[in-house]
Amino acid sequence: MAISLEEATLVSLFVQCILYGIFSIMLMVSTYVLLQRRAVNPNVSKWILAGAPLMFLLATIHVSTDLARVIIAFIQNPSNTFNILNSSASTIYLLKTSIFIIQTWLGDGFMIYRMYLAWNGAKRVVVPIYFAYLGSIIVSIGTLHACATKATEASIFSLRNWVYGCFAMTLAVNLTCTVLIAVRILYFVKLTRNISVHGRNPASAAVIVIESGALYSICLIFLLALFGLENFAQYIALDAIVPMVGIVFTMITVRVGLGMSFQHETTQRNTTRRSRRAPLVFNHVNNTTAFSQELTKPTPALAINVSRVTHTDVEDREYPLKSGGLIQSPSADSQELEESRYLP
Repeated sequence: MAISLEEATLVSLFVQCILYGIFSIMLMVSTYVLLQRRAVNPNVSKWILAGAPLMFLLATIHVSTDLARVIIAFIQNPSNTFNILNSSASTIYLLKTSIFIIQTWLGDGFMIYRMYLAWNGAKRVVVPIYFAYLGSIIVSIGTLHACATKATEASIFSLRNWVYGCFAMTLAVNLTCTVLIAVRILYFVKLTRNISVHGRNPASAAVIVIESGALYSICLIFLLALFGLENFAQYIALDAIVPMVGIVFTMITVRVGLGMSFQHETTQRNTTRRSRRAPLVFNHVNNTTAFSQELTKPTPALAINVSRVTHTDVEDREYPLKSGGLIQSPSADSQELEESRYLP
């Protein structure tokens, strides 16, 4: 059902305030989780730690701008409300749009950063995403310029091509990174099917990434659909995305931090015969963790959020790496694993 521009503006402010409150709570919890992890493992990324506060600052500016816009349109100029809300060339509208664009850049950028760490910087995977991200930035800047130069009386829907390109590029980058991270995790789950975290399958990490990325993607899909229908309700989805980006970012941190934290111990299931057990090996050269199916054949680095492994009945050995380093097999005593950075 189509709604007026005035109604859409008020509803979007209401929805945005609710999501902003949720983001505030998630920010506090995620900051606590990251600081606790950083106290034990100083290798927790500073970029991840600083990302949520920066997104919260942008969300605060955005909701404040929307509130000021409502006051100007409904209280200070009640006789000219529609024209004020419809003007995309006004300073306050351009500020609001700029914050939205920067927030999506940050959200997509951190998703690419996680994907980069998950794939250990594999160029065949990372480079195409980088070019898509660069294209998204260029198109969004073009969209902002189109808003600034649009005729005052023209509707925002007259910028259909620019807006479609901006939203579609952002959606493509987010979906691709989400799928690639999930595929990488599931690949290692297949190699480590004998490992459990207090009865939980490491595949839950992939579920967390998929669910979190899906929230952002669903908002973008609704936004594209409503804009295509030339429905002013698209402003509701548009304004909801700014705090939603921060919620998705902190949700991954909180769910992984609380559900698969460094305080949990990882034990190997005794479901196979002793001669077939796949030992867990450590690559101290690259500061990563690797799982091997065979005693003589190391596998690629594993980026899984585990902290302690108890391994028995395997005598200590050293295995050569292709890079010239050594892989030390775990002894009977429990050993600490380096925690993953791409799932903080």
